[in-house]
Parts: sequence; C-alpha cells; structure tokens
Amino acid sequence: MPTKKELLDQLKKKALRVLFLEKHYEVNKKDYYEFYRYYYTDERGVLRSEAVCIHVIVDEKGNEHAYWKDRIPTVLISRSATFLDELMNMLNKKKSEIGFLTFMVDQVDENSRTAIVRTFKSVDQEAVQEIRIVVWKDDEGAWHFKRIQ
Repeated sequence: MPTKKELLDQLKKKALRVLFLEKHYEVNKKDYYEFYRYYYTDERGVLRSEAVCIHVIVDEKGNEHAYWKDRIPTVLISRSATFLDELMNMLNKKKSEIGFLTFMVDQVDENSRTAIVRTFKSVDQEAVQEIRIVVWKDDEGAWHFKRIQ
C-alpha cells in the first residue's frame, strides 16, 4: 500500500495546486483522515477544484499505509478518449495540410463515430468559403471525409 506522501506526490504531479484543509483523528494518532483541496483544468481548459480525503493507518512497526477515501481524485482517473477528442486532435493536426483556416464541429454521434464539421477556407484576402463535411472513423480506425453538397 502507498504512503500518504506517495499519494500526495501523484496528486501534485497532475494538479495545479494542492492545499491541506484539515486532519481528523480516529481513536488514536495511528488512524487519521487528511482532507485536501486541489485545483486543475479540465479538458476544455476550465479551472476546477475538488476536495479529497486520504485515510492513513500506521501499523505496529510505524509503517504508514494510505488510500484515497471515498473516491480517487478526478485528475488521477485515466479518461478514455471519446470520438470527439480524437476528431479534434486529428482536425487540428490536418488543418494546414488540408488547407483550411479553422473548423467547427456541428454535430457528433459518439455511437456511430460520425460528425458533421464546418471548415473555413480562405478564398482571397477578403473572403472565406465555408465547406461542410461529414467525417467518420471505420472499425479499422481509418478516417473518412465526404463533402456535403
């Protein structure tokens, strides 16, 4: 089992800031709870904060054993990428290669792994052309694009 320091080190690597809130002892000083508030930015760049609790038990030999009480902090949970995440990454990488200035994802269907995307391409110094495309990913992981007329 990890120590309290190891758990806090994991949290400090992922969080922007970690603040100690308070400590509560059970019957003796070998069984206690420590509460922390941490700050992080979510996948959209919004600043968030959460409070977490670490339960610490010190055994007869003085070894510390700790675990996250009630839940694992959100920043430590590995989040599987959604179709939208994959789509945004792919479009950002291919934006200049394909030749458009920017894009907007209008509709996404996570189940069928399809999306309707509006792209904007420069025509000249004063004009921009809007092109709508449907994008999907097949079972083998290949991306497909078709222009919407």
